[in-house]
Amino acid sequence: MKTGLVFEIIDNKAIVMLTGGSLVSLPAKAGWRKGDVVTVRKSSVSARPLWTAAACFLFVILLSAGGQRLYFTERSLISLDINPSMEMGLNRFDRVIRVSAYNDDSRYIVDTVGALHKTYESALEDLLVSEPLSAYLTEDENWIKVAVHSEISDKETMLSETITGGVASLPIAGGNVQVDCEIVSGELVREAHEQGLTPGKYTEILKLVELAPETDIEEYRDKGITEIRNEIEGIIREAAEAEAAAVEAAAAEEVPPPIEEPPVPEEPPVTEEPPKPEEPPVVETAPPTPAIEEPPVVEEAPVTEIPDEELDGKEDEDNGHNERDRRSNLERWLDLLRRARARRRDN
Repeated sequence: MKTGLVFEIIDNKAIVMLTGGSLVSLPAKAGWRKGDVVTVRKSSVSARPLWTAAACFLFVILLSAGGQRLYFTERSLISLDINPSMEMGLNRFDRVIRVSAYNDDSRYIVDTVGALHKTYESALEDLLVSEPLSAYLTEDENWIKVAVHSEISDKETMLSETITGGVASLPIAGGNVQVDCEIVSGELVREAHEQGLTPGKYTEILKLVELAPETDIEEYRDKGITEIRNEIEGIIREAAEAEAAAVEAAAAEEVPPPIEEPPVPEEPPVTEEPPKPEEPPVVETAPPTPAIEEPPVVEEAPVTEIPDEELDGKEDEDNGHNERDRRSNLERWLDLLRRARARRRDN
């Protein structure tokens, strides 16, 4: 896809000036008007360009009819900073219509290298590979700062991507060039111009001021981008080292709290079953021993004095009776004892 400006529409044919500056005649699409910026497919651009003489003649007529205002109206801006600082203004066709030098180093380059009326890609390449400018790019000082701004919708992104890729591929700085392309606002462009700086260098100095508020802008006006970026990176590195040292010191001063071991969960108490009541021992009781009846006491008869002759006979008789009584009592007592033993054995 390419963009172009519709200069004239005659008999459904549109005279379009493409971004590269070539004039082509294309079938006009519905809605196209004179002065519109249109998008053209590459396949359509294969139409035969208008003859050079006719194109020049038409271009002169268009300039006199108002084309001059369209061509020389600045719509986009590109600033380029190494140590030389310069700025290019682009029209709606991405042609360079202004080149401004912002320090002594860049004035000679601007006067020596012709960039006017070229496309911005050709102008940037011619400037960067030129001997006066490439001398500022070395393996140690290899930063290029580019800032872009445009009033045309979506043009800034396209410019940024094209410039980043194109510049990085150039054979400069030993092939180790580092490009930082940044899109900036119109307000920042105005602030930079008020300070007499390009938008690119102004953004780098603002980053330094943010890190070190005591920074004097005038001190860095004529310093190169690599030097400014090295100072920014140094401040960031020192701040990181100081923060790490502070954290380490604080960690050394802190006494680590004792490590509490997790409490051991208490086991539930073992509930002992109450002892079963002991049954009283079975005591074998012997049956009561029957009382042994003592034999009755036999009262002795009163002693009657008996004559000796009778006494002797009486004594013999009494002795016989007494002997029988003792045997009878003894047998009765023995019988009672046997019966008691028999009962005990039965129990």
